[in-house]
Amino acid sequence: MDLFHIDRYEENESMDKNALAEQQLLKLKEKMKKRKSAIMSLTENDEISEVPLKKKKSKKKNKEEHDIEIQVIKDKESDNEEKVAEKKKKKKKRKESKEIILDENNGEEVSLVSPVESNDIISITNNNNDEQNDSNFNKDLGELNNTTNTTNIEETPFQILQQHKKIQKVEVKRTLPKWITNQKPISPEIQNEKISLSKVDFLNEELQKLLAKNNVEYLFPVQSAVAPCIINENKILSRKQYQPCDICVQSPTGSGKTLSYVLPIIEILSKKIIHQLSCIVVLPSTDLAVQVKHVFDQYIQGFNLKVALLSGLHTFTKEQNKLVEKSLLGNVSIKVDIIVCTPGRLVDHIKMTKGFSLEHLQFLVIDEADKLLSQDYSGWLSLIMSNVYASKNNVGSEGLRSSFYPINASKFQQNQLPLQKLLFSATLTQNPEKLSQLSLFKPILFVTQTSNKTEINDSTETTVATNSTEENNTEQERFVLPENLQQKMIVVNSVSDKPLVLLHVLLSMNYKRILCFTKSVEATNRLYLLLQSYGGLKVSEFSSNLTEVQRKGIIRDFKEDKIDVVISSDVMARGMHIDNVQLVVNYDTAVNDKSYVHRVGRTARAGEQGLAITILAAKEVYHFKQMCKRLSSKCIRLKILHDELSVYIEKYEAALKQLQIKIADKKRSKTLK
Repeated sequence: MDLFHIDRYEENESMDKNALAEQQLLKLKEKMKKRKSAIMSLTENDEISEVPLKKKKSKKKNKEEHDIEIQVIKDKESDNEEKVAEKKKKKKKRKESKEIILDENNGEEVSLVSPVESNDIISITNNNNDEQNDSNFNKDLGELNNTTNTTNIEETPFQILQQHKKIQKVEVKRTLPKWITNQKPISPEIQNEKISLSKVDFLNEELQKLLAKNNVEYLFPVQSAVAPCIINENKILSRKQYQPCDICVQSPTGSGKTLSYVLPIIEILSKKIIHQLSCIVVLPSTDLAVQVKHVFDQYIQGFNLKVALLSGLHTFTKEQNKLVEKSLLGNVSIKVDIIVCTPGRLVDHIKMTKGFSLEHLQFLVIDEADKLLSQDYSGWLSLIMSNVYASKNNVGSEGLRSSFYPINASKFQQNQLPLQKLLFSATLTQNPEKLSQLSLFKPILFVTQTSNKTEINDSTETTVATNSTEENNTEQERFVLPENLQQKMIVVNSVSDKPLVLLHVLLSMNYKRILCFTKSVEATNRLYLLLQSYGGLKVSEFSSNLTEVQRKGIIRDFKEDKIDVVISSDVMARGMHIDNVQLVVNYDTAVNDKSYVHRVGRTARAGEQGLAITILAAKEVYHFKQMCKRLSSKCIRLKILHDELSVYIEKYEAALKQLQIKIADKKRSKTLK
């Protein structure tokens, strides 16, 4: 059966049934007329005079015609009634009579709707010729079905309607930029991989003398890897067309990240003669800003460099006087080379300090980058970029540089100072969406490596878990704990037993310089008052409720061993460097992995030994073990007997009563105010 027969069949199928019936009726009438004329001619020639017989025959003929007409009228009436029902039957039959044809080339199943059934063709009763035509037509339909079943679909030059193809779903895999996947590894073994100053050739003699003066005899792995990279990227700055690569560093707390950018920046800027704002270091808190400014002050001695702190410790007017100066002619110029600041204070000076310009900015250092990028801080980053690079709205503005993107030949003809961005964090985000706002140029990522095995020792039971999935491996690379950190957990039956366990740890283990972390400022104050009422310990609280001066005094006393225990919220968890913290206690569990990494990172710094103890309720054990597996860390379970805690119960109950009195007094004082 060829395509011509298929088209012909489709046309016949679409014809109206009433029209077919009328055509057949006309054919029958013509046949009757021919028969009548033939009989009349025979009677005339044979001289047959039997008139009654003729009348009978004519009556029979008329009766046949009348019966046929009645039958046609009935068919017309039945057609109208059955029309709606037949349409519904057709739909059902077509769905049920779908034939599956296998595509030999593709091996795919193609569904074709079978042709119209023979019932769809109208047949007129008492007509042998029409029945014979119908049978012939049905044979043609059978041949059509056989040919469509055996015909290869792809050989036909026409598109086959209602052809269904199976679409295979492609699994979407996580793809990261090459600079994230092609990381530069840093050794986690600080003590074994440190480099002596005598072997350092990328720092000048004056800097090496200052390092020795501050009792620094070795450079840690992160310092020996990152510092020379920053210096080498800026060696060609005499050619201002050269754009140095931006640098991202992810390394555990206490690994020496601060010196890894302080030393190369001083090395590069020490050759400058005129004071220009060349470097901005942004940190999330005032305490961290004070700490980093102190490090800069130690290593700029003997160099013609000035550092300013913008953090809100001093009044806005005093900070302005340190930043800018007026000449006799009334011109305003910046008189510092390096600014260490918090993002909010930096925004205030950009908007309100006259003469504050980022025209000569060469380094933008973002310390604790994950914290700064996750929060807006008054739009500090977009404000810096708009004051460094020209946009569509301020093209041609004086002092603004054109963006290095898109890279083309014309960019290398521009004589402008490039800006290098340096990002540092113990939990650096690898989310390209967050990092895209920095517009990093060919970034280089340094990552401290760690082992993939996790051990959780639960009394005598030891389990070893290996994270095999790509996602978990990524998390391990981002969240790295200090190599010499020892972790332990204590499980209590009830939350009310936590204070007794804490007292046992503080009084029986004979540790000094202890940091204890809680979940909130209110919990910090309550625990501080409880331990103060119990006695036997020099305790202090450290939270955002205190002023900057008070917090600075607490840190000083803690370093001088005037305080044994500091109860703190997470405000002290990030970046605070306190030497020789022996023990970190998580009285309340950390909210997430990142918070836990920063908490326990207050100990085991600079390759020293440290211990972290987490006090857990029974319902918190499962989640804590899962976190240890994600962090690839070893944790040992300590068991404390009830008899060991019974020693503290009597004095503890008395302290609880005093705590209730103190809290009631505070509430009264607040209501009176």
